[in-house]
Amino acid sequence: MISINTARWIDRKIGMPLCRLAAVLRWFRGKRSLPQNPGKILIVKMWGIGTIVLASPVFANLRRQFPEAEIHFLTLHPNRGIYEDSDFIDHTVYLNFTSLLALAASFVKIVAYLRRERFDIIFDFEIGSRFTALLTALSFSSLTVGYVPAGSGKNIFDITIPYSEAVHITQIYLRSLDALQFDIFDRRLQPLPVSAQDRRKVSEVLQEKNCREFVALNPNTSELVSERLWPLENFAALARRLRADFPHLSIVIIGGKADRERSARVRELIGPDSQVFSAAGKFSIRETAALLARAALLVSNDSGPLHLGAAMNIPVIGLFGPETPLHYGPQGEKHTALTAGEICSPCISVYKDKIVDCRKDAVCMKNIDVERVYREAVKTLNRAAHAVNPASPHRETSPKVRHES
Repeated sequence: MISINTARWIDRKIGMPLCRLAAVLRWFRGKRSLPQNPGKILIVKMWGIGTIVLASPVFANLRRQFPEAEIHFLTLHPNRGIYEDSDFIDHTVYLNFTSLLALAASFVKIVAYLRRERFDIIFDFEIGSRFTALLTALSFSSLTVGYVPAGSGKNIFDITIPYSEAVHITQIYLRSLDALQFDIFDRRLQPLPVSAQDRRKVSEVLQEKNCREFVALNPNTSELVSERLWPLENFAALARRLRADFPHLSIVIIGGKADRERSARVRELIGPDSQVFSAAGKFSIRETAALLARAALLVSNDSGPLHLGAAMNIPVIGLFGPETPLHYGPQGEKHTALTAGEICSPCISVYKDKIVDCRKDAVCMKNIDVERVYREAVKTLNRAAHAVNPASPHRETSPKVRHES
Protein backbone atom coordinates (compact mmCIF):
# COMPACT_ATOMS: atom_id res chain seq x y z
CA MET A 1 0.00 0.00 0.00
CA ILE A 2 1.32 3.46 -0.89
CA SER A 3 1.98 5.37 2.33
CA ILE A 4 -0.11 8.41 3.16
CA ASN A 5 2.98 10.65 3.10
CA THR A 6 3.92 9.45 -0.39
CA ALA A 7 0.36 10.02 -1.56
CA ARG A 8 0.40 13.55 -0.15
CA TRP A 9 3.72 14.33 -1.87
CA ILE A 10 2.46 13.07 -5.24
CA ASP A 11 -0.82 14.91 -4.85
CA ARG A 12 0.88 18.25 -4.14
CA LYS A 13 4.04 18.15 -6.26
CA ILE A 14 2.54 16.46 -9.32
CA GLY A 15 -1.17 17.06 -8.85
CA MET A 16 -1.01 20.83 -8.55
CA PRO A 17 0.72 21.57 -11.90
CA LEU A 18 -1.49 19.01 -13.64
CA CYS A 19 -4.56 20.73 -12.20
CA ARG A 20 -3.35 24.05 -13.63
CA LEU A 21 -3.03 22.41 -17.04
CA ALA A 22 -6.48 20.81 -16.67
CA ALA A 23 -7.97 24.20 -15.81
CA VAL A 24 -6.72 25.58 -19.13
CA LEU A 25 -8.17 22.63 -21.05
CA ARG A 26 -11.46 23.03 -19.18
CA TRP A 27 -11.58 26.67 -20.23
CA PHE A 28 -11.51 25.60 -23.89
CA ARG A 29 -14.12 22.90 -23.23
CA GLY A 30 -16.50 25.28 -21.47
CA LYS A 31 -18.79 24.47 -18.58
CA ARG A 32 -21.35 21.68 -18.80
CA SER A 33 -25.00 22.41 -18.01
CA LEU A 34 -27.08 20.53 -15.47
CA PRO A 35 -29.14 17.74 -17.08
CA GLN A 36 -32.83 17.90 -16.23
CA ASN A 37 -33.12 14.22 -15.38
CA PRO A 38 -29.67 12.64 -14.89
CA GLY A 39 -29.53 8.98 -15.87
CA LYS A 40 -26.01 8.24 -14.61
CA ILE A 41 -24.37 9.71 -11.51
CA LEU A 42 -20.88 9.02 -10.11
CA ILE A 43 -19.81 9.72 -6.53
CA VAL A 44 -16.05 9.80 -5.87
CA LYS A 45 -14.86 9.32 -2.27
CA MET A 46 -11.50 7.59 -1.89
CA TRP A 47 -10.11 8.06 1.60
CA GLY A 48 -11.67 7.18 4.92
CA ILE A 49 -14.40 4.76 5.87
CA GLY A 50 -15.70 7.34 8.31
CA THR A 51 -16.05 10.11 5.75
CA ILE A 52 -17.78 7.74 3.33
CA VAL A 53 -20.35 7.07 6.05
CA LEU A 54 -20.60 10.82 6.73
CA ALA A 55 -21.34 11.36 3.03
CA SER A 56 -24.02 8.65 2.95
CA PRO A 57 -26.98 11.06 3.30
CA VAL A 58 -26.08 12.37 -0.16
CA PHE A 59 -26.27 8.84 -1.61
CA ALA A 60 -29.70 8.26 -0.10
CA ASN A 61 -31.09 11.63 -1.19
CA LEU A 62 -29.88 11.16 -4.76
CA ARG A 63 -31.59 7.78 -4.91
CA ARG A 64 -34.86 9.21 -3.60
CA GLN A 65 -34.79 12.13 -6.05
CA PHE A 66 -33.73 10.01 -9.03
CA PRO A 67 -35.03 6.47 -8.42
CA GLU A 68 -34.36 5.40 -12.02
CA ALA A 69 -30.82 6.74 -12.23
CA GLU A 70 -27.72 4.53 -12.17
CA ILE A 71 -25.63 5.65 -9.19
CA HIS A 72 -21.98 4.56 -9.26
CA PHE A 73 -19.43 4.86 -6.47
CA LEU A 74 -15.65 5.10 -6.92
CA THR A 75 -13.44 4.44 -3.89
CA LEU A 76 -10.22 2.75 -2.75
CA HIS A 77 -9.91 -1.03 -2.63
CA PRO A 78 -9.60 -1.20 1.22
CA ASN A 79 -13.15 0.19 1.45
CA ARG A 80 -14.51 -2.84 -0.41
CA GLY A 81 -18.05 -3.76 0.54
CA ILE A 82 -18.96 -0.68 2.55
CA TYR A 83 -22.15 0.25 0.67
CA GLU A 84 -22.24 -2.47 -1.98
CA ASP A 85 -25.72 -4.00 -2.40
CA SER A 86 -27.30 -0.98 -0.71
CA ASP A 87 -30.50 0.53 -2.05
CA PHE A 88 -28.72 3.65 -3.28
CA ILE A 89 -25.54 2.36 -4.97
CA ASP A 90 -25.88 0.35 -8.19
CA HIS A 91 -22.22 -0.16 -9.09
CA THR A 92 -18.99 0.23 -7.11
CA VAL A 93 -15.57 0.61 -8.73
CA TYR A 94 -12.30 0.32 -6.78
CA LEU A 95 -8.97 2.04 -7.31
CA ASN A 96 -5.97 -0.19 -6.63
CA PHE A 97 -3.57 1.76 -4.41
CA THR A 98 -1.23 -1.04 -3.37
CA SER A 99 1.78 0.25 -5.35
CA LEU A 100 2.71 2.97 -7.83
CA LEU A 101 2.57 0.47 -10.69
CA ALA A 102 -0.84 -0.84 -9.59
CA LEU A 103 -2.07 2.74 -9.19
CA ALA A 104 -0.96 3.69 -12.72
CA ALA A 105 -2.67 0.63 -14.24
CA SER A 106 -5.83 1.22 -12.22
CA PHE A 107 -5.84 4.90 -13.14
CA VAL A 108 -5.82 4.09 -16.85
CA LYS A 109 -8.69 1.62 -16.42
CA ILE A 110 -10.77 4.12 -14.46
CA VAL A 111 -10.24 6.88 -17.03
CA ALA A 112 -11.47 4.46 -19.70
CA TYR A 113 -14.43 3.62 -17.45
CA LEU A 114 -15.29 7.33 -17.06
CA ARG A 115 -15.15 7.90 -20.81
CA ARG A 116 -17.22 4.80 -21.50
CA GLU A 117 -19.97 5.45 -18.97
CA ARG A 118 -20.40 9.15 -19.88
CA PHE A 119 -21.86 10.17 -16.52
CA ASP A 120 -24.29 13.06 -16.45
CA ILE A 121 -22.96 14.26 -13.06
CA ILE A 122 -19.79 13.47 -11.11
CA PHE A 123 -19.56 14.46 -7.43
CA ASP A 124 -16.02 14.62 -6.06
CA PHE A 125 -16.20 14.41 -2.25
CA GLU A 126 -12.45 14.51 -1.68
CA ILE A 127 -12.06 18.00 -0.26
CA GLY A 128 -8.32 18.48 -0.74
CA SER A 129 -7.34 15.83 -3.29
CA ARG A 130 -6.03 17.03 -6.62
CA PHE A 131 -5.81 13.44 -7.85
CA THR A 132 -9.60 12.94 -7.77
CA ALA A 133 -10.16 16.39 -9.27
CA LEU A 134 -8.00 15.34 -12.22
CA LEU A 135 -9.95 12.12 -12.58
CA THR A 136 -13.24 14.01 -12.83
CA ALA A 137 -11.70 16.43 -15.35
CA LEU A 138 -10.74 13.51 -17.60
CA SER A 139 -14.40 12.57 -17.97
CA PHE A 140 -14.72 15.59 -20.36
CA SER A 141 -18.45 15.19 -21.02
CA SER A 142 -19.72 15.13 -17.41
CA LEU A 143 -20.94 17.97 -15.22
CA THR A 144 -18.45 17.97 -12.33
CA VAL A 145 -19.15 19.10 -8.78
CA GLY A 146 -16.42 19.52 -6.16
CA TYR A 147 -14.60 21.60 -3.55
CA VAL A 148 -11.74 24.06 -4.02
CA PRO A 149 -10.21 25.04 -0.66
CA ALA A 150 -7.97 28.11 -0.86
CA GLY A 151 -4.50 27.18 -2.06
CA SER A 152 -5.47 23.76 -3.41
CA GLY A 153 -5.01 24.86 -7.02
CA LYS A 154 -7.74 22.55 -8.31
CA ASN A 155 -10.28 24.99 -9.68
CA ILE A 156 -11.37 22.66 -12.47
CA PHE A 157 -14.97 21.84 -11.55
CA ASP A 158 -18.07 23.03 -13.34
CA ILE A 159 -19.74 23.75 -10.00
CA THR A 160 -17.70 24.62 -6.91
CA ILE A 161 -19.19 24.04 -3.45
CA PRO A 162 -18.36 26.38 -0.54
CA TYR A 163 -16.14 24.75 2.08
CA SER A 164 -15.62 25.73 5.72
CA GLU A 165 -13.95 23.85 8.57
CA ALA A 166 -16.46 25.49 10.94
CA VAL A 167 -19.32 23.50 9.38
CA HIS A 168 -19.95 19.79 9.91
CA ILE A 169 -18.65 17.73 7.01
CA THR A 170 -22.00 16.02 6.38
CA GLN A 171 -23.58 19.44 5.85
CA ILE A 172 -20.67 20.32 3.55
CA TYR A 173 -21.44 17.24 1.46
CA LEU A 174 -25.16 18.05 1.41
CA ARG A 175 -24.35 21.51 0.08
CA SER A 176 -23.58 19.82 -3.23
CA LEU A 177 -27.27 18.94 -3.53
CA ASP A 178 -28.29 22.48 -2.61
CA ALA A 179 -25.99 23.84 -5.31
CA LEU A 180 -27.81 21.76 -7.93
CA GLN A 181 -31.19 22.66 -6.41
CA PHE A 182 -31.84 19.02 -5.58
CA ASP A 183 -34.15 18.17 -2.69
CA ILE A 184 -32.80 17.04 0.68
CA PHE A 185 -35.24 14.59 2.25
CA ASP A 186 -33.10 13.04 4.96
CA ARG A 187 -29.90 14.17 6.70
CA ARG A 188 -29.32 10.98 8.70
CA LEU A 189 -26.31 8.70 8.25
CA GLN A 190 -27.23 5.54 6.38
CA PRO A 191 -26.62 2.16 8.04
CA LEU A 192 -24.50 -0.35 6.17
CA PRO A 193 -26.46 -3.10 4.38
CA VAL A 194 -25.66 -5.93 6.78
CA SER A 195 -26.53 -9.42 5.51
CA ALA A 196 -27.83 -12.42 7.39
CA GLN A 197 -24.43 -14.04 6.85
CA ASP A 198 -22.70 -11.02 8.45
CA ARG A 199 -24.97 -11.22 11.49
CA ARG A 200 -24.53 -14.98 11.74
CA LYS A 201 -20.73 -14.73 11.85
CA VAL A 202 -20.91 -12.06 14.56
CA SER A 203 -23.35 -14.18 16.58
CA GLU A 204 -21.06 -17.19 16.36
CA VAL A 205 -18.07 -15.24 17.68
CA LEU A 206 -20.08 -13.66 20.50
CA GLN A 207 -21.58 -17.00 21.50
CA GLU A 208 -18.13 -18.58 21.52
CA LYS A 209 -17.01 -15.86 23.94
CA ASN A 210 -20.23 -16.12 26.00
CA CYS A 211 -20.82 -12.44 25.28
CA ARG A 212 -24.42 -11.17 25.42
CA GLU A 213 -24.21 -7.45 26.16
CA PHE A 214 -21.05 -5.45 25.59
CA VAL A 215 -19.31 -2.12 25.26
CA ALA A 216 -17.09 -1.76 22.18
CA LEU A 217 -13.74 0.05 22.38
CA ASN A 218 -11.84 1.30 19.35
CA PRO A 219 -8.30 2.26 20.42
CA ASN A 220 -7.12 2.64 16.81
CA THR A 221 -7.08 5.17 14.01
CA SER A 222 -5.78 5.36 10.46
CA GLU A 223 -2.25 6.41 9.56
CA LEU A 224 -3.60 9.73 8.26
CA VAL A 225 -3.02 11.37 11.66
CA SER A 226 -1.61 9.09 14.35
CA GLU A 227 -1.82 11.92 16.91
CA ARG A 228 -5.55 11.14 17.21
CA LEU A 229 -4.79 8.15 19.46
CA TRP A 230 -5.93 8.18 23.10
CA PRO A 231 -3.29 6.32 25.18
CA LEU A 232 -3.70 2.55 25.37
CA GLU A 233 -3.39 2.70 29.15
CA ASN A 234 -6.44 4.96 29.25
CA PHE A 235 -8.55 2.53 27.24
CA ALA A 236 -7.44 -0.26 29.56
CA ALA A 237 -8.28 1.76 32.68
CA LEU A 238 -11.70 2.63 31.27
CA ALA A 239 -12.38 -1.04 30.48
CA ARG A 240 -11.48 -2.11 34.03
CA ARG A 241 -13.81 0.51 35.53
CA LEU A 242 -16.69 -0.52 33.32
CA ARG A 243 -16.20 -4.22 34.02
CA ALA A 244 -16.07 -3.59 37.76
CA ASP A 245 -19.18 -1.42 37.86
CA PHE A 246 -21.20 -3.04 35.06
CA PRO A 247 -20.33 -6.75 35.43
CA HIS A 248 -23.11 -7.81 33.04
CA LEU A 249 -21.32 -5.96 30.20
CA SER A 250 -18.44 -7.56 28.33
CA ILE A 251 -15.73 -5.49 26.61
CA VAL A 252 -15.04 -6.04 22.89
CA ILE A 253 -11.99 -4.34 21.40
CA ILE A 254 -12.48 -3.70 17.68
CA GLY A 255 -10.14 -2.90 14.79
CA GLY A 256 -8.90 -4.04 11.42
CA LYS A 257 -6.11 -6.44 10.57
CA ALA A 258 -3.53 -3.67 10.86
CA ASP A 259 -4.79 -2.91 14.39
CA ARG A 260 -4.32 -6.38 15.87
CA GLU A 261 -1.09 -5.62 17.70
CA ARG A 262 -2.39 -2.41 19.26
CA SER A 263 -5.71 -4.02 20.23
CA ALA A 264 -3.90 -7.01 21.73
CA ARG A 265 -1.83 -4.64 23.84
CA VAL A 266 -5.00 -3.06 25.25
CA ARG A 267 -6.32 -6.51 26.04
CA GLU A 268 -3.07 -7.33 27.85
CA LEU A 269 -3.15 -4.10 29.86
CA ILE A 270 -6.71 -4.78 31.05
CA GLY A 271 -5.57 -7.94 32.79
CA PRO A 272 -7.18 -11.35 33.30
CA ASP A 273 -10.91 -11.26 32.50
CA SER A 274 -12.80 -13.85 30.49
CA GLN A 275 -15.36 -11.23 29.41
CA VAL A 276 -12.83 -9.03 27.62
CA PHE A 277 -11.58 -9.97 24.15
CA SER A 278 -10.15 -8.44 21.00
CA ALA A 279 -12.05 -8.82 17.73
CA ALA A 280 -9.45 -6.85 15.75
CA GLY A 281 -8.90 -8.41 12.34
CA LYS A 282 -11.72 -10.92 12.74
CA PHE A 283 -14.40 -9.05 10.81
CA SER A 284 -14.92 -7.28 7.48
CA ILE A 285 -16.28 -3.72 7.37
CA ARG A 286 -19.88 -4.91 7.14
CA GLU A 287 -19.38 -7.59 9.80
CA THR A 288 -17.95 -4.89 12.05
CA ALA A 289 -21.10 -2.86 11.41
CA ALA A 290 -23.18 -5.91 12.38
CA LEU A 291 -21.11 -6.24 15.57
CA LEU A 292 -21.50 -2.56 16.46
CA ALA A 293 -25.26 -2.73 15.90
CA ARG A 294 -25.38 -5.04 18.94
CA ALA A 295 -23.20 -2.91 21.23
CA ALA A 296 -24.59 -0.98 24.19
CA LEU A 297 -21.98 1.73 23.60
CA LEU A 298 -18.91 2.47 21.50
CA VAL A 299 -15.98 4.51 22.85
CA SER A 300 -13.67 5.43 20.00
CA ASN A 301 -10.84 7.59 18.82
CA ASP A 302 -11.69 9.98 16.00
CA SER A 303 -11.74 7.36 13.22
CA GLY A 304 -13.97 5.37 10.88
CA PRO A 305 -15.55 2.98 13.42
CA LEU A 306 -16.87 5.97 15.38
CA HIS A 307 -19.07 6.92 12.43
CA LEU A 308 -19.91 3.29 11.66
CA GLY A 309 -21.33 3.04 15.18
CA ALA A 310 -23.35 6.23 14.78
CA ALA A 311 -24.71 5.00 11.43
CA MET A 312 -25.75 1.71 13.05
CA ASN A 313 -27.74 3.78 15.58
CA ILE A 314 -25.87 2.95 18.78
CA PRO A 315 -24.64 5.59 21.25
CA VAL A 316 -21.03 6.58 20.69
CA ILE A 317 -18.45 8.59 22.63
CA GLY A 318 -15.83 10.13 20.33
CA LEU A 319 -12.43 11.31 21.61
CA PHE A 320 -11.11 14.32 19.71
CA GLY A 321 -7.85 16.27 19.83
CA PRO A 322 -6.12 17.23 16.56
CA GLU A 323 -9.51 17.37 14.79
CA THR A 324 -12.54 19.37 15.86
CA PRO A 325 -15.86 17.63 16.55
CA LEU A 326 -17.57 20.69 15.07
CA HIS A 327 -16.36 19.39 11.70
CA TYR A 328 -16.23 15.61 12.19
CA GLY A 329 -18.04 14.83 15.44
CA PRO A 330 -20.92 12.37 15.82
CA GLN A 331 -24.26 14.15 15.52
CA GLY A 332 -27.39 13.36 17.52
CA GLU A 333 -28.60 13.48 21.11
CA LYS A 334 -27.39 9.98 21.97
CA HIS A 335 -23.79 10.75 20.95
CA THR A 336 -21.01 12.59 22.79
CA ALA A 337 -17.76 14.16 21.62
CA LEU A 338 -15.05 14.86 24.21
CA THR A 339 -11.99 17.08 23.93
CA ALA A 340 -9.34 18.24 26.40
CA GLY A 341 -9.84 21.84 25.31
CA GLU A 342 -6.14 22.46 24.71
CA ILE A 343 -5.31 25.84 23.21
CA CYS A 344 -3.39 24.20 20.33
CA SER A 345 -6.39 22.04 19.33
CA PRO A 346 -7.61 21.57 16.64
CA CYS A 347 -4.55 21.57 14.42
CA ILE A 348 -5.63 19.45 11.43
CA SER A 349 -6.54 21.50 8.39
CA VAL A 350 -7.21 20.66 4.77
CA TYR A 351 -5.38 23.91 3.98
CA LYS A 352 -2.19 22.22 5.24
CA ASP A 353 -2.93 18.90 3.50
CA LYS A 354 -3.95 17.55 6.93
CA ILE A 355 -0.30 17.35 7.97
CA VAL A 356 0.15 17.65 11.74
CA ASP A 357 3.38 19.08 13.16
CA CYS A 358 2.73 18.41 16.85
CA ARG A 359 5.40 19.68 19.24
CA LYS A 360 3.44 19.02 22.42
CA ASP A 361 3.39 15.21 22.36
CA ALA A 362 -0.35 15.06 21.55
CA VAL A 363 -1.42 16.50 24.92
CA CYS A 364 -4.82 17.20 23.36
CA MET A 365 -5.47 13.43 23.51
CA LYS A 366 -3.44 12.52 26.60
CA ASN A 367 -5.27 15.13 28.68
CA ILE A 368 -8.72 13.66 28.06
CA ASP A 369 -9.22 12.24 31.55
CA VAL A 370 -10.26 8.60 32.01
CA GLU A 371 -12.64 9.63 34.80
CA ARG A 372 -14.42 12.04 32.47
CA VAL A 373 -14.84 9.42 29.76
CA TYR A 374 -16.07 6.94 32.39
CA ARG A 375 -18.70 9.38 33.65
CA GLU A 376 -19.97 9.97 30.12
CA ALA A 377 -20.11 6.21 29.55
CA VAL A 378 -22.12 5.72 32.76
CA LYS A 379 -24.59 8.44 31.76
CA THR A 380 -24.97 6.97 28.30
CA LEU A 381 -25.46 3.40 29.52
CA ASN A 382 -28.00 4.48 32.15
CA ARG A 383 -29.88 6.61 29.63
CA ALA A 384 -30.08 3.71 27.19
CA ALA A 385 -31.20 1.27 29.92
CA HIS A 386 -33.88 3.69 31.10
CA ALA A 387 -35.19 4.09 27.55
CA VAL A 388 -35.59 0.31 27.27
CA ASN A 389 -37.28 -0.16 30.67
CA PRO A 390 -38.15 3.18 32.32
CA ALA A 391 -40.00 1.52 35.21
CA SER A 392 -37.05 -0.59 36.31
CA PRO A 393 -34.22 0.63 38.55
CA HIS A 394 -31.88 -2.07 37.10
CA ARG A 395 -28.61 -0.50 35.94
CA GLU A 396 -29.59 2.82 37.46
CA THR A 397 -27.83 1.58 40.60
CA SER A 398 -24.40 2.28 39.13
CA PRO A 399 -21.70 3.77 41.37
CA LYS A 400 -21.77 7.46 42.21
CA VAL A 401 -20.11 9.69 39.68
CA ARG A 402 -17.50 12.14 40.90
CA HIS A 403 -17.96 15.55 39.38
CA GLU A 404 -15.11 17.62 38.05
CA SER A 405 -14.11 20.52 40.24
